[in-house]
Amino acid sequence: MLLTACAQSPLKTQTQSPAESGNVNMLMKFAQTYSAMPAEAQKREYGQINARRKSEYGRMQMVMMAVLPGSRYKDDARAVALLDEHLKAPDSRDEGLRTLAGVIKALLAAQPKQEESVAQLMQKLKDEQKRADMLQHKLDELLAVEKTMYDRHEAQPK
Repeated sequence: MLLTACAQSPLKTQTQSPAESGNVNMLMKFAQTYSAMPAEAQKREYGQINARRKSEYGRMQMVMMAVLPGSRYKDDARAVALLDEHLKAPDSRDEGLRTLAGVIKALLAAQPKQEESVAQLMQKLKDEQKRADMLQHKLDELLAVEKTMYDRHEAQPK
């Protein structure tokens, strides 16, 4: 969603030329098209793009293939390595692609923290469920004792 929003964002930097913003738009269209492809078509596309990954646009296409959900080549660690390669490359001059690379890298860096938070919340939920089950068991036992006492009281001759 964020990547689609970036493609539609009217925000432009002052140093960004129309050609550079075109690369970002083309990359967003590529991402949209690629994510809708069946696995076999993704494999063919990967082979073609991998052959020309030396260009900054090709590197960013490889990044997109590594970060998109549903990609057969999804690999966050590989995406970070490709982003680092892109950001350090001497031919990486397209400000739009550099900015996008920085945003994607920041999102990938934040993802483990979010996953850790989710894991902690899941553990708390399990702990609370165990506590609720234990309390329900105690309540059931108390109700059984109360019923037994009531039955004894009713069974006593008057």
